[in-house]
Amino acid sequence: MQEKDTTYSSLWLFRKDRTLWQGTKDPLANIKSFKDVGGKNYSEFNPTVAENILNFWSEKGDIIFDPFAGRTRALISALKDRKYIGFEVSKDVYNKTCKAIYPLCGETIPRLYNKDSFNLDTVSLPEVDFIFSCPPYWNLETYESCKGQLSDINNYPSFLKRYKEILKKSVRLLKKDKYCALVVGDFRKRGIFYNFHIDTINIMKELGLKLHDLVIIQSATFDIASRRFGGIKKHKMTAKVHEYLLVFKK
Repeated sequence: MQEKDTTYSSLWLFRKDRTLWQGTKDPLANIKSFKDVGGKNYSEFNPTVAENILNFWSEKGDIIFDPFAGRTRALISALKDRKYIGFEVSKDVYNKTCKAIYPLCGETIPRLYNKDSFNLDTVSLPEVDFIFSCPPYWNLETYESCKGQLSDINNYPSFLKRYKEILKKSVRLLKKDKYCALVVGDFRKRGIFYNFHIDTINIMKELGLKLHDLVIIQSATFDIASRRFGGIKKHKMTAKVHEYLLVFKK
């Protein structure tokens, strides 16, 4: 059976080889993994998702701002001829990212700052055409502990408060009628379900942005999901195999 392209729809399904659709004519998804330059403090963002988002909601030459930078979005933005500006709070991640991506970027070089994005207003930054980021899901993953690290915050309400302040400062940079794309997921921790994507929507609405689009992104294959489900089915819970791409317009 011929494989179908789902990237035009609101449900993006993945294959085991991490691609969205093998028939794509613009296969930056050949960058399969960054794990060889990472470590336990790295969270890997799917490069195919990054490319697809940039193709949909930005144009060549656009200035991209990322308050929660990482390896993937910086590199893919550069390869797609976007001018990327990102803030990475972890010194270790910042150093490894620069070492890994700069030799691959070509003529378009990302601007990365080893700073807490809460302090982005202390840096002279231009207006931007697109905000593109994947924030930490509170402390679901443990990142390098350092000043300003969101995963170091002890409770979820305090995390949301700091998160909102960062988003508030970020959207001030965004030009009118331009877009902000945030990839977020709901999660469980110690038996509590955190509806992070709804919290993010509410925050952005409070900041004056309209929810423009929502895409469900498959984040794990169904064989992995079945193994996860085996450990939680006694609690009448489903295995989470998706994240949300939330697109807002200013």
